[in-house]
Amino acid sequence: MDVTFHAVRTPTLALILCSVLAGASGVCAQPDARRSVDGVGAVFFPDPLSSARATYGDPGFIDADDADSPELSAQRVLVTLPDLSFDGVAYALAGPWAVAVDLRPPDRGPYVHDSPSLVFERSEPMFEAVNAYYHIDRFMRYVNDTLGVVVRPYQYEGGVRFDPHGSLASTAAYLPASGVILFGEGNVDKAEDADIILHELGHGIQDWITGGDIALGGVLGGTADYWANSYSRSFGRWHPTDEPYHWIGHWVSHNEFGGGRVTDYPGRYPDDLTGADHVDGQILATALMAIWDAIGRGATDCLVLAALAASTSGDDQEDFARAVVQADRDLFSGEHLGVVVPILQDRGYRVAPTYEDPGLTPEAPFALGAPFPNPASGWIRVRVSGAASGRIRVAVRDGLGRLVSEVYAGAIHGGEERTLVVDGSRWAAGLYWVEATDGGTTLRRPLSVLR
Repeated sequence: MDVTFHAVRTPTLALILCSVLAGASGVCAQPDARRSVDGVGAVFFPDPLSSARATYGDPGFIDADDADSPELSAQRVLVTLPDLSFDGVAYALAGPWAVAVDLRPPDRGPYVHDSPSLVFERSEPMFEAVNAYYHIDRFMRYVNDTLGVVVRPYQYEGGVRFDPHGSLASTAAYLPASGVILFGEGNVDKAEDADIILHELGHGIQDWITGGDIALGGVLGGTADYWANSYSRSFGRWHPTDEPYHWIGHWVSHNEFGGGRVTDYPGRYPDDLTGADHVDGQILATALMAIWDAIGRGATDCLVLAALAASTSGDDQEDFARAVVQADRDLFSGEHLGVVVPILQDRGYRVAPTYEDPGLTPEAPFALGAPFPNPASGWIRVRVSGAASGRIRVAVRDGLGRLVSEVYAGAIHGGEERTLVVDGSRWAAGLYWVEATDGGTTLRRPLSVLR
């Protein structure tokens, strides 16, 4: 099914209409503003088992301590590597959306080459750097340019920083303090599998879109597995009847080393919770990917981004499920609720098409929702509920408290909810505050604007 995304600028409910039609340290290759050039690289698309429709252990399809084989080499695909940095001597994997760094041992960098043709065998350290650069760059462009949702690291300027050889252990990690992604070399190199790349990038997406207010309890692991599976399924390598259609970590985890997760997990919320975020996250990821199957990638990706933007560190999986329902109401006028709600209910989440957040009820009549998207560069959506007095004023102020925009002033009665939109396309980059007051109480939400 083809997916078309329409970014709209209109003072209506939806900021984005998705229409389904058919500060790190280390050696860092910094982008050179003087010259940016496209290169060519060889990558797995999205991993060697999926592209070959093979099983780990088939002839030639084993890691063998990072050894090359004719079968694995044949699964490399030539792709364009956009916006490499060229200083007149070397071409660096450093662009506006992804930057390869050499942050930790075993110190395989710097990730530069004397030619724009970055075609390597998987046994060469540059292969993993090229592979991760391509998939991170591709996904970040998709979110920011195709979906129109501004999501960038807040810890530094420029592309997502990643160390393709950041550990000798069998691990991969996103580091919230620095905003850097590390990929380990243990067992199978983690940066060889787009599932693992997108999973860790998914942690970053949650961090950046919430400004560091990260929800755990299975939301962290579940949404990261969602991004991994959503991305890999978009390549169309597996059919819904194939067992690997539901796998996370096709090349890295579903093998002799074990540990692979799935998105056809049988558990239900909350009865089957274990207390382990990534294990429990399979319940949420399974529900989200069932929605993906029903309404398509584009619409579901929009719902997940909107739900993440509305989430906070105190939220659990059920809160997130309710945010998904609210997102469909806001972005699609509830078009998909007849499908979304039963799927979430089947997983044990207590949701309903008419659900209102606890802060948006007569018992708690005055509430201000998180602005979406955040960071933003254009139209911004804000939800507000009514006050007992029936009079509410909503405004945006800059970091010094100066009025930037008067968004709304009028009646919104207790229990009533309204979605407001404001155009931030002409505001300077920086930190702003969305402010709502009912005459006695003032509520504020932070908003970052990027340029």
